[in-house]
Formats: sequence, C-alpha cells, structure tokens
Amino acid sequence: MIYFAEEVNINDKTEFEEVSDFLKSFEVVYSRCDLTMVVRHEGAIVATGSVEGNTLKYFFVHADHQHEGLARLIFNGLVQYLSDKGYVSYFAFTTPENILIFAALGMVLVYNTERACLMEGGFGSYSNWISRIQKKIPKKEGRRGAVVMNCNPMTNGHRYLVETASREVSDLLVFVVQEDSSLFPFEDRYRIVKNELKEFPNVHVLMGGPYIISKATFPTYFIKKRDEMLGVYTELDGGLFIDKIARDLAIDVRFFGSEPTDEVTEVYNSKLRELMKKSSLESRTVDRLEQNGTPVSASVVRKLLTEDRIEEAYGMIPENTVKYLESEEGKELIWRMRREL
Repeated sequence: MIYFAEEVNINDKTEFEEVSDFLKSFEVVYSRCDLTMVVRHEGAIVATGSVEGNTLKYFFVHADHQHEGLARLIFNGLVQYLSDKGYVSYFAFTTPENILIFAALGMVLVYNTERACLMEGGFGSYSNWISRIQKKIPKKEGRRGAVVMNCNPMTNGHRYLVETASREVSDLLVFVVQEDSSLFPFEDRYRIVKNELKEFPNVHVLMGGPYIISKATFPTYFIKKRDEMLGVYTELDGGLFIDKIARDLAIDVRFFGSEPTDEVTEVYNSKLRELMKKSSLESRTVDRLEQNGTPVSASVVRKLLTEDRIEEAYGMIPENTVKYLESEEGKELIWRMRREL
C-alpha cells in the first residue's frame, strides 16, 4: 500500500482531537506545535510526528504499522519544512530504545543517559559548535570557571555572581542560555550581558547554543511520572555539560548562585551538584546578592516592572539593563508584560 504524510490543521478542532486521541493511546498529552504531520490508513491516523522550533517530537507509529516506513515519511516532510524555514540543524529528545530508529533517519547521538537521549541532524553538530567555542576563548593558563545564566533580565545579582567568580579563576566562561523562550529576547539578553561584563578582562561571554539545554525545549511526554521530570532533565542537561562541554573546554569549576526563593531551580542545582561530585568538575555556590534584605532576582524585577514600580526595579539592575528598558524595545516589552497580567 502507498502511504502519504499530510499536514494537520491544528486550528481545526476535529483534527486536533484526532491527533490528541491517537497520542493518548501512547499515554502522551498533545500540545500545539509549529507543525504536525500524520499518516492515515483507511481514514484513521496510524503515525504522527511534530516539530516545535527545530525540535522534533511526538513520533509514534501504531503497532500494526511498524516497519512500513511511516516514520521516515513524516520525518522527511518535517525536515523539508525546517529547511524552508531556514533551519540548518534539528534535534530530537527521545528514550534510549529509540536511538536506532532515529539513527536510521540519519540523526546522530549527542548524549544519552539511562532514561533519555539527545540526537541531532542536519548540517550542525556538537563537534562544530564546540570547535567554534574553543576558537573564541584564550588558551588556558590557569583555573577555568563557567557560569550558565538566562538573565531574563540581567540583574545586579547576575553581575555580582560573575564578579565574584571572576576573582577565583584565571578566566571565566559565561554562557547565556540561547533558547528564545523568555520574555526578554535572546539577542537582547546576550547584548546586555556582553556590554555589562566587558570591563572584566578575564570574562568571556558566549552564546549558550543548542547544547546548553533549555527546560523549554525539553519534552516531558515520554516521562510517565510528573515528579520524575526534573530528574530526567537534569541528568541529560547536566551530564552533557559535565561529560562533554566541561571536558572539551577544560572547565575546572562551575559556579552557581544560591536560590532562596525558586524551589524548582534549587532542586535542579542540587541534583546537578550531586552529579558533579561523581566527576572531576567542581561546584561552587555563591550566596545570592541581597538589597534591603530582599534577594535580587530576575523574577522580582519582572514583577516590579509589571506593577509600575520602576524606581525599585532599576535599583536591582545594572546600567546596561536600565538602558535597554529605556529604549523603544524595552518600553514595548514592559507594556506587553503589563498587558499579559
């Protein structure tokens, strides 16, 4: 029989529910993606696949239609869509038992744990990415540190963490999370951080790239228990940093800011530090900066901005963040934040 992959109109309630019902049979909850494609047999969905950003997800084939090339049909359609959108690389998070399936589709394993794995395809690769980073940083001469920050937006706390860390190492690599899922766009966050930290000669601000994994891109659909989610994510994200990134960049210590208010972030940091104890990578926690007895955090700044408490917000952020917020882009962002309340 000849099969065809077709695009789903997710704005059509009937088609959306068809995909949802199919995925429920795999104990998966479907959420809207940029594109979903399906293969049908006698009108019924027998295979699905979706893409969000450049991340492939929701690849499932009915048990009665395994080994008929349906996954490849959908895969080819999604890759063509990504190519038309200008993406040159793409990723898939899946479980280890599916490594061979995605490898047969031309994807390459980046990193895996016992419970999850990251695969990549297209023209980008981890080796190319790490090579570009290596060319941007100086030759190592002493102890090298690293910090991973989102900076949504950059606060005095972020600056304090970097300033403290920079005094303890010969050079410090600051990775700004590149996934564009924050209120403040990545390009703006990166520019603010780079401008703010240029006075520190041993600090090198770098784009996080696709291998500093964002929780926003990490799918939870293959995790059966919700309380397992953070553990599975941390094992993959942390393991990739410890076993590959830190090793390839000769990083000796990763710095963290203490997290007195965000329980989820503190659990993540704690789990990551546990992983690091089993490796040669050291961890160092820097007490969070406080102002007037209040821990400085990006979430507090965002709250103050939405409540029109501008002066208080400005007291918690460095000069370059203030400049951004006073620009046309910044004013528009504050307006959107208040509107979405």
